[in-house]
Amino acid sequence: MATHAIIAAPTPGGGWSGAVLDADGYPTAAAAALLSYIPRRFVTPADAARHFTVEHPHGYAALADGDPTKGFCYCHDGAEGDTQPYLYDQDSARGEADWAYVLADDGLRVIRVRAGWISDPETVPWGSSPEVLGALERRLNSWSPVR
Repeated sequence: MATHAIIAAPTPGGGWSGAVLDADGYPTAAAAALLSYIPRRFVTPADAARHFTVEHPHGYAALADGDPTKGFCYCHDGAEGDTQPYLYDQDSARGEADWAYVLADDGLRVIRVRAGWISDPETVPWGSSPEVLGALERRLNSWSPVR
């Protein structure tokens, strides 16, 4: 079963909106690729967020190793004529994704989505080693919403 994620940009008021990533959405895969590549490829996190949400609003089937921007994009590699963007926000992501990654100025915000609930974001500063994501993934996998 694929692990779905949302690659998102912050929105005014503290929310987020982004495009789908259909496979390998775990932090040790997707977040590690984003964390290591974005500071080398983009001038600012806002530029990266624009790339993943505005330039590719249909999202990705998967990210490519070493260069997440070269993954299979539904906008350009998918079926022609499909022009509807597939953007999700913190409300519509419930049930559509397992993880969300918000490309914020202060770092990559990692969010766990489970059973219609969304965890508080944990920010991993840009330039951090992707190795920190293993412990973060384990901690957030054990997270359970308080009802």
